[in-house]
Amino acid sequence: MGYIKLICTDVDGTLVLDDHKSIPEVNLKALLGAQEMGSKLALVSGRGTFSQRAFIKRLMLDRHNGFIVAYTGARIVEACGMRELYRMPIGMSDANELWDYVRPLGLDVMVYDDERGAILATADNEHTRFDEKVTGMSFELTDRIDTSLGFTTFKCIIAGKPSLLDENLASIKRRFSKGFEITRSSDVFAEFNKKGVSKGNAVLMLADAMGIGAGEILAIGNGENDASMLIAAGMSAAPADSMPEAKAAAKYVCRKNNDEGALAEAVSYFMGLQPII
Repeated sequence: MGYIKLICTDVDGTLVLDDHKSIPEVNLKALLGAQEMGSKLALVSGRGTFSQRAFIKRLMLDRHNGFIVAYTGARIVEACGMRELYRMPIGMSDANELWDYVRPLGLDVMVYDDERGAILATADNEHTRFDEKVTGMSFELTDRIDTSLGFTTFKCIIAGKPSLLDENLASIKRRFSKGFEITRSSDVFAEFNKKGVSKGNAVLMLADAMGIGAGEILAIGNGENDASMLIAAGMSAAPADSMPEAKAAAKYVCRKNNDEGALAEAVSYFMGLQPII
């Protein structure tokens, strides 16, 4: 246990409930209290900056000079003023190559225009519409993924039936792993970031910019794409109902599930506070 200078929390499955927007009161109280005590807070998510803006006021990130780490670490901005500190986008030509490869397999591609707050997808179905509900971004159907779209994307997602991903993801990884970091975020989604992008790398870059060490970071997350930051941080925790990869990477596995306030439990545990019930 020790003084925490930076708390890095995943959003979906860690900070918020299954409706993807409600922050349990116990989590809100824990994070506001930690910031009042001097800890900085960073939201570290697969979501873009547009989608995470809704949490800034509720968590007082602007008042306490917190951060948003977006697209699994591909973009870092200051919550107050949204000044960009780091970016590693995907070339739209690379996204086009991915689209050409997965289209004959019956899979679809999604890219994100973070400035307009728009998701562009090559099909309109329950899979590609899911992010519209989660992120609050608008949905647009496109018949192409190429530079003519006219924006920078920080992440691509391939989407499709679980059986299709099960059957094809290994070959897709063999084909594209030299240029992309690839993680399966659900049974119907696989996420693609530029090679070298990860939550772990982003958290360490942010810590370096703040002049602090990994031992002064607390990271909390529940998914496969959280594992790198759970390993990188000197203090880390995973909710009891996390994916196996997150539990294996975390220094502490909470007794509580996400919807029971596991995040607040983690903050209390590592700050040496009275457990939050």
